[in-house]
Amino acid sequence: MNFSLYKQLSEDLLKILNVLQITSDGKKSLNKDDFFCLLVDYNSSDEIEERIDNIDEKDNEFTDFVELLSRKKISLRQLLGNKLYEGLKDKKSRDLQYYYFGKKTSPSSEECKQIFQTQKPAFDHLCKKYFISPSSEAYDMFISLLSLCIYFLSGLSFTKAKPISSRTHLHNSNSVQQFSSYLKKYKKVIVSGLHGTGKTTLLSSFLGEHKLDYIYLNYTDSLMQTFDQKIFSEVTDFENNLPFLRKKCSHSLLIIDGMNPKKSVFMEEVEKLASLKMRVILITTHAVCPPGFHRYSAPLFTNEELFLIIPDKFPCEISPENLFRFTGKNPYLLSLLVSTGIKSPDALYKLLKESEVFPTKAVLPRFKHLPYHSTNTDFWGHASKVYTLYHNKKDYQLHRKHLKILSCFYDHEIPLDFVKYIFSEYNENVIQELTDMGYLQFIDGENKVRLSPAMANIIFSHEKPSYSDPILSHVINNIKNYLESYDVSLDFALLENILYPFAVRLGPTISQKNNPRQKNVSQNQENWWSFLYLTIEYYQMLNRPKTASSLLQLLIYPEKIHYQKSVFDVEIFRILNLWIGGDSSAFANKIDSLSSQIYCLAIFDKAGNSEAQKLLPAIRYLICITLDFIISRQIQNLSLPYSKRHYYDLLQILKNIPHCIHTYSYYKRLYDVLFLDIYHLDYDTLESILLDTDTRNHSKKSSQIYNICAFMCICSRKIFYERNHGSPYMTSFLILFIKAFRKLRIAIQSIHFLPKLLGNTCFASYITFQIIILSFKGCKTEAFSKNDFMELLNKCITMSYNERYMCIQFFDAFF
Repeated sequence: MNFSLYKQLSEDLLKILNVLQITSDGKKSLNKDDFFCLLVDYNSSDEIEERIDNIDEKDNEFTDFVELLSRKKISLRQLLGNKLYEGLKDKKSRDLQYYYFGKKTSPSSEECKQIFQTQKPAFDHLCKKYFISPSSEAYDMFISLLSLCIYFLSGLSFTKAKPISSRTHLHNSNSVQQFSSYLKKYKKVIVSGLHGTGKTTLLSSFLGEHKLDYIYLNYTDSLMQTFDQKIFSEVTDFENNLPFLRKKCSHSLLIIDGMNPKKSVFMEEVEKLASLKMRVILITTHAVCPPGFHRYSAPLFTNEELFLIIPDKFPCEISPENLFRFTGKNPYLLSLLVSTGIKSPDALYKLLKESEVFPTKAVLPRFKHLPYHSTNTDFWGHASKVYTLYHNKKDYQLHRKHLKILSCFYDHEIPLDFVKYIFSEYNENVIQELTDMGYLQFIDGENKVRLSPAMANIIFSHEKPSYSDPILSHVINNIKNYLESYDVSLDFALLENILYPFAVRLGPTISQKNNPRQKNVSQNQENWWSFLYLTIEYYQMLNRPKTASSLLQLLIYPEKIHYQKSVFDVEIFRILNLWIGGDSSAFANKIDSLSSQIYCLAIFDKAGNSEAQKLLPAIRYLICITLDFIISRQIQNLSLPYSKRHYYDLLQILKNIPHCIHTYSYYKRLYDVLFLDIYHLDYDTLESILLDTDTRNHSKKSSQIYNICAFMCICSRKIFYERNHGSPYMTSFLILFIKAFRKLRIAIQSIHFLPKLLGNTCFASYITFQIIILSFKGCKTEAFSKNDFMELLNKCITMSYNERYMCIQFFDAFF
């Protein structure tokens, strides 16, 4: 190519721009670096190069590009073609509006007319020279002419070209000093991170503060093509570029920006650069570090430097901390957010308000790349470019799996031990790389990570998680198993803030229609229902009825299944809401009719399919909480009328429900204990029951505690029975009772909180123990102290202040 043609055009346009004073302040003169920052960002340059190369070589005798167009009688539209011409007009006018008019909306015709009339003679000269009419429409044509400067500017000496200036205009002196120290220590450095973290801005500031012999390249397809972009000052032949680089001394610096080919290609090409004597800086989104290079992993910007993005007279009264939280301190996202606030404070308020109530898939923002000057949706349109791993499906498949799962929890802090449990492919190195790249934020000292709200939405929109996804299906099943274990249900509120967003985020992905030929629900659907019911129970135990009730709304069942809509649908969910809301009296009043209603729902027809197939998960869950309620009341000596009959009827229904064999066995054992015949009960039977509480493998700590409390209940009745009949065996039963209480105390000491129903049961067992000890003064054991009582009380975290006060008053008065 003949760069003299571009040079003539470029210098001509530079003069005209400066005469028209089209700059942000109307005073500052433009230079070639301004053109470089404005133009080299687009791929359209390739098409321009091809079209100009098609001009015959003999035409290159003309030294003036305008004269060339004049002799050829070729217009700019003819040279570029309509499609490229219109595209350039659109893109370049947007950029010029931002950089030189200081605004992102198109100048009105009046504004253009005013600008052009101010310098009409100069503009008339320009229009005549380029065959365009001196009117407001000429503004668009004038912008398109700027595109032809691209390859002239690409031929500038590298020591005069800088990285593209960032829109954030960060001045990061502290980070530059830190980076300079790092570069003195290591010759070959990789600066990695996701899009928008400020890698190029850091290099731009670094080169601005240090006068170096450097070469700055933008990576294009391969190293050789990248080198062929430029002509080095001492070399005129492209093929001699690489040998020229090898002759450079160690004080020279080669910078290659945007080096993001496939990971395998990246590793191969970086190896070629390892042999160079000169210092090398590679800017990439890859997290790998090939041999011979050192990755710069320090933060690119401090909080103080990020504050510079936010203008002093920012129109929105929003704290910088809120902006940092929403963007995860990503400079690119932060600058987009600030520009949104400058254009439309209401749009910024709306963005931040929506982030407080995490969006589900149904209300995710539209990630459509609209013109930059649009107000409401341009933030998400441009922000979506941050997630580059989506385009590297093979290289970063495991990284994407981690991010897909984490995006389901929105911006909440997630314990890594929990992620390790639910995701079989969990990899600590991947988590570290994602943190280093800027996707994740690591919570120091807590072994937790989080995504920013913006990043969580971007990843969720790209990856599209669904409950039927093999990865998520496996995760849901593991969370279900985790919820069934003691560690979560009674250890501490580890998952209090993350289960709800996970459920609500995936809820809209549930298919509401199954295959018309499918008679039964899928295993994925069964796992989802089980997960939801366990999560509802979890929040109910934590005394968060509103959260539990909102999750109840996610219980949507497939419609095309062998099921006629039941008249009991509303009734079942009304009873569940009574339970969730903690209205124990209303729930107790329903138990008498509940048994018969559930029985009607669970009738199986001859084909083996239930009329209430769709409601089986709800029936199973309702039976379990009803049985728990009966057990608790029985232990507290607050037995309901017909408790034994209700218990037995519900147990038989549970026996006939598929996949409930373990649940049935658990409640059957408790039934056998609670309703034992006191008259025929002997010591050996009671001792074997107590031994069973130790030897049996309880999947939930609550089941072990219920078993011990049930034993203490029946044992206390046997003790009073024996005393009333003057039996000499009373002491033996009393010893078993004391052993059981010690087991109960150890079990309670090993947990961190008690749900309300289980807490009431434990209170009843403690009171029963105290009554027996005070009744049998010859018993060689100590009654539990007030400290024991307060320890139990403190673990009942769902109690209100008034309930706690009444319990303390009761203890002081009774004991």
